[in-house]
Amino acid sequence: TIIFMTGNPGLIEYYRAFLNHLHTTLTTSSNLAANFNIIGKSLIGFELSNSQSSNQRASWQKEAGLNHAPPFSLAEVIDAAERNVIDAEGEGDRLILVGHSVGAYICLEIAQRHRRRLEGGMDLREGEEPNIVGGICLFPTVVDIGESKQGVMLTKLSNLPFFQTVFPVLISAILTIIPTFILQTLVKVFTGFQPPSVAATTAFLKSKHGVQQALHMGADEMRTITTNKWDDEIWGAAHPSSSGIPRPKLFFYFGKRDHWVADRTRDDLLQLRGRSLDREGEEWKPNMEIDELGAPHAFVDAFSIPIAEKVREYVEEIVRA
Repeated sequence: TIIFMTGNPGLIEYYRAFLNHLHTTLTTSSNLAANFNIIGKSLIGFELSNSQSSNQRASWQKEAGLNHAPPFSLAEVIDAAERNVIDAEGEGDRLILVGHSVGAYICLEIAQRHRRRLEGGMDLREGEEPNIVGGICLFPTVVDIGESKQGVMLTKLSNLPFFQTVFPVLISAILTIIPTFILQTLVKVFTGFQPPSVAATTAFLKSKHGVQQALHMGADEMRTITTNKWDDEIWGAAHPSSSGIPRPKLFFYFGKRDHWVADRTRDDLLQLRGRSLDREGEEWKPNMEIDELGAPHAFVDAFSIPIAEKVREYVEEIVRA
């Protein structure tokens, strides 16, 4: 089972073509003796204007253990995502977590919690602990996001008074009164998105909590995603895991020019944490690669198919391992 975590804004609709092609290519192009199930949900707090009733949203929040309305913090979003991972596992399933942007951070956090519970030898209820065998991080914002070009800008904005209170309410009010067809035109002109992404963005901007959730979570990302917090059970080391249970096999796919990941941050991770084919004893470390296709951070609009093909390669390697 492949479980996908979106970036911010956390709408699964952006990734429909990517996930559809990933499923198709795994089913038709892979020689593996495995059946694949792909699950993707919007991050909690990111509902489209026409996708959920208030009763459905209330039920969703209750299942995630949240007792207040949006916006939700990054920590609360991760808790809800972890609950989804646990609930998604079927009997005998092996899970591969795939995350884009902050979704990569969410995947690593869930994987680290999983590893720490295994290392601690907790008396876990049968079927409660997910069997995470791999993780794939696409254009990952997992360390020092505030050092990136966009991160510097968002950090400055988030420090302004009323940025997370009055500002999103004002923006939402303005967007509400703009006719949908006009807003769609504006989105297309200013973003250059293809029709599916235009439709998803327009619906997001028209949604009740979307803008506020995106800004609130974005500001929280600037405060939370700072120095490296991952231990050897995530980054790997030149030795097997002390738990006797294999570590999840990790892959990182970085953009060559990514406005949410500083070049220095990426290069430091490649040097310090990435697996090197020239050095022995590093089979436990993550495989890290820099994009050569010219894909932007928001790859889903024009690069869904080639990135899905790359993810297929990673999935095949995880399954073979």
